[in-house]
Amino acid sequence: MVNLKLKIIIAFIGMIGGGLFFGINNTVALTGPVDVFLSASPNPLDYNTQSYLSWTSSNSEYCVLYVNGSDTGWRGLSQSGVPTGNLTTVNTYTVDCINSGGGYGTYSVVINFKAPAPVCSGTHYNCSSGTAINGSESSTAYSWLCRNSDGVDASCSEAKSIPAPVCSGTHYNCSSGTPINGSESSTAYSWLCRNSAGIDASCSEAKPATGTIQITNSNTAFSYCVKKDGAQIFCDTRSMSFPGYDSGSSYSVTPSEQTGYTWTVSPAGGQTLSPSGTVPFSITYSPIPPTAKITCSPGNIAYGGSANISWTSTNAKSCTVSPTGWTGTSNEGTSTGSLYSSRTYSITCTGN
Repeated sequence: MVNLKLKIIIAFIGMIGGGLFFGINNTVALTGPVDVFLSASPNPLDYNTQSYLSWTSSNSEYCVLYVNGSDTGWRGLSQSGVPTGNLTTVNTYTVDCINSGGGYGTYSVVINFKAPAPVCSGTHYNCSSGTAINGSESSTAYSWLCRNSDGVDASCSEAKSIPAPVCSGTHYNCSSGTPINGSESSTAYSWLCRNSAGIDASCSEAKPATGTIQITNSNTAFSYCVKKDGAQIFCDTRSMSFPGYDSGSSYSVTPSEQTGYTWTVSPAGGQTLSPSGTVPFSITYSPIPPTAKITCSPGNIAYGGSANISWTSTNAKSCTVSPTGWTGTSNEGTSTGSLYSSRTYSITCTGN
């Protein structure tokens, strides 16, 4: 048989938080250690918001909730959902519990604030708040993350400043970008200028109107060359018209040098070709008249003696010496043979 003896205890229970109190207990007194557990939710929390406290205890007879060492007024061996009120500073909450046997237990919770939200900066790989990580780039943008101390990420991006494609004034060229897809028609050149973002600008250049170069060559055995703005573009021998040449350019004709001939070009110098117009050139070759010289050595001979006849010529194709019939454009010292009377030697040359 178990006997339960009830007694009335009037005693000082103890000091909690600097306050003296006593209780009257008509039950069995508790002794031994006190267990207590305190939690706060949420924790950490956003600035200027509140958290809620809950605690439990065992083997305790009296519990008090403190904040930063000050009594909050909350009591109870257990509580749930005790509001802290909106917080703007870090606070430490403590629950102290005792029993009449001198047992004591305490548990504290520090309520912190969440780390500031990560905030992207306007320039790539930088953060206004947080630490920049995982930087990368594409052809059009930079990308990165801003991470705060709680491991919360903000996704950031900055569009690249890519120059717009710009056509050049000359075909198949770009002032900005890369030329692609060049083509031409009878009247114009066409192409695209593409930048690194794949944006295209359509470009075109009108072909200059064309005209005709007309050449009359007085001797088609001789060649001539045509120049456009000082650069040789073709050579030929024919008398004919050459269509399809760019107007606005200056054209000139230069005949080839030919021995025994002089030449003239009319009009002389560069001539500007007008759209759908014609520049006529006339080339005239003129033969240079031949010259000849005949000599006799010695100039006087004895009766029955002989002399040597020599001759030279320039621009001659053939020469004949009379009365002997000797031929050749030049000769050095042909003997007359014995002479018994005066004789006159003459030379006749023909040119081109």
